[in-house]
Amino acid sequence: LFPYTTLFRSVKEMKLPQEEVGRLLGGRDHTTVIHARDKVVEKLETDEQFRREFDLLKRKVTGAVH
Repeated sequence: LFPYTTLFRSVKEMKLPQEEVGRLLGGRDHTTVIHARDKVVEKLETDEQFRREFDLLKRKVTGAVH
């Protein structure tokens, strides 16, 4: 969960270019970033448990949950 959500948030929320996200996460290719983004979007739309875990992780990272 964490690697995909990290990639997703980096692209969608931090507005980093896909190539930069890939480089920062160990030299990944931009297509890996695209795949991760698409996978997260799909899971958010179809998997309620994933959506809850994603939201909790997001709140923890932003400091909204202790």
